[in-house]
Amino acid sequence: MLSTRLLPPRGARVWIPDCVQVWRAAEITRDYEEGDAVLHLCLEDGSMLAYPIESQLPPLCNPECLSGKDDLVALSYLHEPAVLHSLRVRFLEANAIYTYCGIILVAINPYKPLPIYEEEVIYAYSGREMGDMDPHIFALAEEAYKQMVRFGKNQSLIISGESGAGKTASAKYAMRYFTAVGGCLGDSSMEEKVLASSPVMEAFGNAKTTRNDNSSRFGKYIEIGFSQARVTGATIKTYLLEKSRVTFQARAERNYHIFYQLCASAALSELQGLGLRGAETFHYTCQGRCTAGTDDAADLDSTRHAFSLLGVPEADQLELFSILAAILHLGDIAIRGRDRHGDGCFVESADEALGQFCTLLGIEEAQVTRWLCHRKLVTAGETYLKLLSRQQALDSRDALAKHMYGQVFKWMVSRVNRALRSPEGHHTSIGILDIYGFEMFEFNSFEQFCINYANEKLQQLFNLHVFKLEQEDYVTEEIPWVFVDFCDNQPCIELIEGRLGILDLLNEECKMPQGSDGSWAQKLYQTHLGSSHFQKPKRPMDAFIVCHFAGKVEYQCSGFVEKNRDTIPEELVGLLRASKSALLAELFLEDGDGAVSLQSRRSSGPRLPGRPSRRSLPSSQRSKKSISSQFRASLNRLMEMLGSTMPHYVRCIKPNDGKLPFVFDSRRVVEQLRACGVLETIRISAAGYPSRWTYQEFFDRYRALVSREELVGADVKQSCSLALGRLLQDPSKYQCGKSKVFFRAGQVAYLEELRYRRLRAACTLLQRHLRGWLARRRFGRVRAAVLCLQRHARGLLARRLAAMLRRSRAAVVLQKTLRMVLARRSYLRTRRAAVTIQAFARGMFARRLYQQMVRHQKAVVIQAAVRGWLARSRYARLRGAVLYLQCCYRRARARRELQCLRAEARSVEHYKQLHKGMEIKVMQLQCRLDEQVGAAACFGTSPCARPRWSARGSRGPTSEPCQVPGDDTASSWVCTPQQGACCVSLAVIMTARGPGQARQGTPARLGDSGSPGARRLLASQLQEEKQQHEEEVEGLHLDIRSLKQLSQQQAALIQDLQRHQGQEGLQHHVVRLKEENWVRVREQGSDSSPHPIVSCSIPLGNYRPQSSPGALPELPAFLLFLCLRHADHCRDEPRARSLLDAAINAIKRVMKKHSDDFEVVALWLANTCQLLNCLRQYGQDEGNTARQSAHRLQHLDLQSAGRSLGALAVQLYQQLIRTAEKRLKPMI
Repeated sequence: MLSTRLLPPRGARVWIPDCVQVWRAAEITRDYEEGDAVLHLCLEDGSMLAYPIESQLPPLCNPECLSGKDDLVALSYLHEPAVLHSLRVRFLEANAIYTYCGIILVAINPYKPLPIYEEEVIYAYSGREMGDMDPHIFALAEEAYKQMVRFGKNQSLIISGESGAGKTASAKYAMRYFTAVGGCLGDSSMEEKVLASSPVMEAFGNAKTTRNDNSSRFGKYIEIGFSQARVTGATIKTYLLEKSRVTFQARAERNYHIFYQLCASAALSELQGLGLRGAETFHYTCQGRCTAGTDDAADLDSTRHAFSLLGVPEADQLELFSILAAILHLGDIAIRGRDRHGDGCFVESADEALGQFCTLLGIEEAQVTRWLCHRKLVTAGETYLKLLSRQQALDSRDALAKHMYGQVFKWMVSRVNRALRSPEGHHTSIGILDIYGFEMFEFNSFEQFCINYANEKLQQLFNLHVFKLEQEDYVTEEIPWVFVDFCDNQPCIELIEGRLGILDLLNEECKMPQGSDGSWAQKLYQTHLGSSHFQKPKRPMDAFIVCHFAGKVEYQCSGFVEKNRDTIPEELVGLLRASKSALLAELFLEDGDGAVSLQSRRSSGPRLPGRPSRRSLPSSQRSKKSISSQFRASLNRLMEMLGSTMPHYVRCIKPNDGKLPFVFDSRRVVEQLRACGVLETIRISAAGYPSRWTYQEFFDRYRALVSREELVGADVKQSCSLALGRLLQDPSKYQCGKSKVFFRAGQVAYLEELRYRRLRAACTLLQRHLRGWLARRRFGRVRAAVLCLQRHARGLLARRLAAMLRRSRAAVVLQKTLRMVLARRSYLRTRRAAVTIQAFARGMFARRLYQQMVRHQKAVVIQAAVRGWLARSRYARLRGAVLYLQCCYRRARARRELQCLRAEARSVEHYKQLHKGMEIKVMQLQCRLDEQVGAAACFGTSPCARPRWSARGSRGPTSEPCQVPGDDTASSWVCTPQQGACCVSLAVIMTARGPGQARQGTPARLGDSGSPGARRLLASQLQEEKQQHEEEVEGLHLDIRSLKQLSQQQAALIQDLQRHQGQEGLQHHVVRLKEENWVRVREQGSDSSPHPIVSCSIPLGNYRPQSSPGALPELPAFLLFLCLRHADHCRDEPRARSLLDAAINAIKRVMKKHSDDFEVVALWLANTCQLLNCLRQYGQDEGNTARQSAHRLQHLDLQSAGRSLGALAVQLYQQLIRTAEKRLKPMI
């Protein structure tokens, strides 16, 4: 933490506590002054925070240059958030799992195989100094090996961490390094033996837990011996095997690996007689209900191969496997109670598991049945047999199984040590301690207490070692040493192992005949309740709390006394000693018996029963050490051994509980850092001078801060001292040693800030001068270029003006003519587009109207009925009144008409004389109109026949001529597609005139009447005739122009036909073949023989209906569909799909090339719609008649092609609309 004397400026970054990320970075937004109650911060997500300041300011962040340093001690600010942040950055961003922290190597489990342990990497680290390469377990192993060779002192690697943190893997990698670098002396197989000990130890001592799939359930110390820097042998010492796992496993956990390996290999011929089966059928292996995540059968092969390398014969291996199988069968022995009260129990003689157990071990079933259910009690002068309850018998059975496995594990370790032992001994050694880390669970029992006790002892050794190294570093550099207070856990160790401590009271309680967990807990409360490291939980239960260095742990007293006693049924052990199995008898040798080889035991045969010896006496007659006493003695020996070596520490960290690769859980990592002593190392280093630089490193880094006066020749030390005296005016902030300069916490960050300011000022000065020179140089070049450009531009503009004046007159004439042509062409295109759009729009409106009429049909019927009834009612009411009004009105009108008729009768002859000339003019106009109509009919005839489409536009064309209604003189005539407009115009004109209109003599009839009404009627008719005549004359002029265009096209057609004489009649031939193909399909139906289809190749880019007279606009669509029908008949679906894809791509290319041609877009839109219509009509059964369904496509599924054609049709329609808009906009 920072003192308030060092006030952080605005913009500085600090760490604040966070409930999720433990520590969170924030930036100071306002200058802090001493006495302020809050600190204004801006978090990384942009939110503002007013952080309350209680006693100290939040810790400062390190500079960016120190982020991700490979040694945490090199950080300027040494505190918990800085350590956590550096580890997170290295683990997540750089994928670096190793980091130095002073003398500690922090290893984070990546939960993913990494290519950093190959043989090339081993030799890359060999012979290198510790700081030359990235942090690695090989670098720490090389440091230990180098110190052992250089100083001749024993070394040790202390590897600790939680279960699943990677301790076992780190120990194996260290062993690989020592055997690879050290080699072997005399025995070339010693390296293989040392490495072969790992799979054997893992098979018998490792198991799957909820935290780790290969968790070591014991502590081991592997001492590798060296002579002349070569490996000569090794020794393995084990501590506190978890024997309770043999008889009980929690959910999602497994027993030891060796049991599952045997069950998975039960089909082997050499294991047939062991009675093995699936692991899920044995009581001792099915409690966890956990499926195997590894190949157990392959692991057994590796274990047996390792046994062979270690010199264990095949016979001993099979005998060992039979004992392990007997343990599995022992767990399946069914013990039943005699009554409901549970006063007695028995074992059925026909129990299959009992028979297998006794057969494998060579003991009598009756004796086993007896001593499983009875207990021998020896008094001063008599011996009693006590009948056990069912639960007591089950406990006795489980105790025997645990004791048997414990003895098997000891024998296995002794055989491994025998194989690794060197006859000539060793001069020096390197020990690897793979021990359990600090454990704190919801339920903590005797095993967790012993584990945490061992970690307390190791932490004490670690603190003393770190303190000693700090003192040596200061003495070497001749820096005044000031005693640094550190957290000493000696009071906690005294609480556990001191006089009348927890272990003494536990051993005393175990000696009591009626000792129990409850009475032991009461003794603890009475003795240690006043201790600062001992607490009593608030809950009323037998438990106690010990304040360890890593935190408070609550232990439940249940099972402590029984586990410490480790009571085993001596009668059953005596039976096992008298077994026919030589290996089993060797496992249970007493302390007084000499070592007897298996070969001699086998040759001597089974042991004969003799007089009772000490082995048959109960345990009360012998003194036996408790488990805690044995563990304390072995732990003290371990501490003495480690104290005599040079320790090197590896702290394994578990980044998350989900075993996910490269996932960093800050809360879990902080808990482990606090528990493994890393933060204590940081605190001890931070109490003195944590940042240490050599003079050359300091001079190279901060050369910019050294002035000219301070550069004294080549003496780097004196230059650095002068610069530090000027930069850090307080001498207590640094110390100059012999080869290094020591800084207090935060001073490196201050120097970094000064260096940043100096470099920034220098960069600003350089940038200012450089930018000025560049600007002046650029201005000179630009000015010269501008003058040159102006000169040339003015001349060019003058010449352009003269040319423009000369061409302006000609341009006006050309523009006039061109605009006229463009306007005419645009009008024609727009007219055609408008007609097409109107057709589609009217069709759409008609369909909408039809749908609306259908929806409102019932409403219309109801409305019609109601309105009819209302109309009839109203009509009935008004009819009488209307009749009366009509009568009155008609009578008055009749009188007025009579008067008018009398007046007109007098002057009718006069009107006839006046209008006689007018009747003659009317007759002349009528004759001229008849002549013009006849001439138009003559001009409308054409020798080319135009196909006429039937009422169903999608069914194909017909060749019937188009009849134009008119007079008798208008004969039947046929028009081409270009003459369509003329035909329509003439038909409208002829139809507008009623039959015999010119022959009715209208003026004669009108002339019969000389009334004023007749004159007005005649004038109106004359005006209408005049207007009609003008319209017809204008239409005739348009028709004449169209006929001229037709004549030109006919001439071009005649020339084209002359060029293609060899291909005359091609179109008629195609049409004939099409009709014949339709006839054959209708007649033959689903005939299997394929019919030939004439294939024609039409270049889509150049196809026009005008280029082929008489050609159908939809001809390409019909030809493509005929090809698809032929492919369907041949059942060639790939050809059909490729044909459709090629056609679609060709249409797209044509549209891309002729996107602005209205005729081309309309042509291919019609073809696409026609082809889509044919596919929908003949590609599915829905909505078709029986006759149509008979001709549908039978073997092709073209739904995807139909969707593609539909999308293409939509694109073509949109392109048509855009083309029409382009042509209509100028005219609008």
